[in-house]
Amino acid sequence: MLPSISIGLGYRCEGRSVIIFLSRPLYRDPSRLGTEDVAKARYAPSRDLWKIYWLKADLKWHIYQPLPEVSQISTFLAEVESDPYCCFRG
Repeated sequence: MLPSISIGLGYRCEGRSVIIFLSRPLYRDPSRLGTEDVAKARYAPSRDLWKIYWLKADLKWHIYQPLPEVSQISTFLAEVESDPYCCFRG
């Protein structure tokens, strides 16, 4: 029987940013969980907008060109959930 694998999404706040991450067992030690950042929204108070970023293969945050800014965090969350361009979760 295959062991059960628990994969989930979580978030953390860092200053004016909300970072969405994927949590899953580590490949070399499945008894431990590792995390992988997948999306970030940074609040720009001067414009009252959230800027959306995605983590590319170079491990740097890049502006998410299909939808670079949103007025509400719920719109950001919906975009990450639907992931129409496969940028956030491949």
